[in-house]
Amino acid sequence: ANFMNTPTNVDFFHKFGLKKQDKSDLIIKTILPKYGKRIIPRKENIDDVYTILDTVNKITNKKKKDELLSIIQETKILHATNSEGKSEYKKPREIYLSETYSSDNSIELFYEGYADVWFLSDRYKEKASLSELVELGVHIDIIVSYKIPWFMGMVELTKPWSDHIRGLNGFDPDANIQGLEHVLNKITPEKSQILWNLLKLHKDLIYGVLEESSRQDFRYSKKTSHFSNMGKMLIEHKWLPDKKNVFIKTSDIRLTALNDNYEKSSADAKYISKKLHMKQEIDEEILSRMNASEKTLLQTYHMLSEEKQRE
Repeated sequence: ANFMNTPTNVDFFHKFGLKKQDKSDLIIKTILPKYGKRIIPRKENIDDVYTILDTVNKITNKKKKDELLSIIQETKILHATNSEGKSEYKKPREIYLSETYSSDNSIELFYEGYADVWFLSDRYKEKASLSELVELGVHIDIIVSYKIPWFMGMVELTKPWSDHIRGLNGFDPDANIQGLEHVLNKITPEKSQILWNLLKLHKDLIYGVLEESSRQDFRYSKKTSHFSNMGKMLIEHKWLPDKKNVFIKTSDIRLTALNDNYEKSSADAKYISKKLHMKQEIDEEILSRMNASEKTLLQTYHMLSEEKQRE
């Protein structure tokens, strides 16, 4: 190494097109190609991953780092396990960080019994930091898939051969949560509470408005309200527990009737209760001034969807 680093020798070898091998080249040409071709022993894999992390940390050029990371993220180089105890090498983007790394077991609780979700094995815990693994592409949050809004929260949905369609206020009808159907079919109080808190972060993806027009400038457009893919599943399953821990459909429970372990007083909680078409609270003072028929009419109105209320 010292021989190659001597200024005179560096100039000499550069003159003939020779240079000291860059560690990025070592990763791309030597380390990554091994994976998928043969079974990599534990120690060799650990050494490879530490070499990768060390190299990525030392790259100061953002473009060069991003290029290297994009190649690494497409390689099944990280050892992972699933709920059935199976283990195999996976791409960083296919893996979640386990409690071993994040000190939080909520993702493991959420996906309990779901074999399609993989968690990073603990073989790297001695030297790999949480931030390094996240930079490599490993997930620390539950994956919610949706299109990123652009100008004024609009989501472009138009296909080249169709009318012009866009979601308003960040709404994407194709939005979904990884493994949501399995979670809802195997619901537990813990999973339900994690899901409730997750929805607060993605409240505009549950139910929203699509605008459609034959014109690119959206003149003479038509607006309609829809549930997203994840929204449809959320209203079809019994996953919200009442105070006795009995799971109920969203349309059959009021926010105040939710289990007391749930945060219900914030603006976000009230907002998603409407998006989930939960039974809405009726002001007691208003009710006291109504006769029986007026109360029935108001209750019927609250049970209608937002779209029907506007008609």
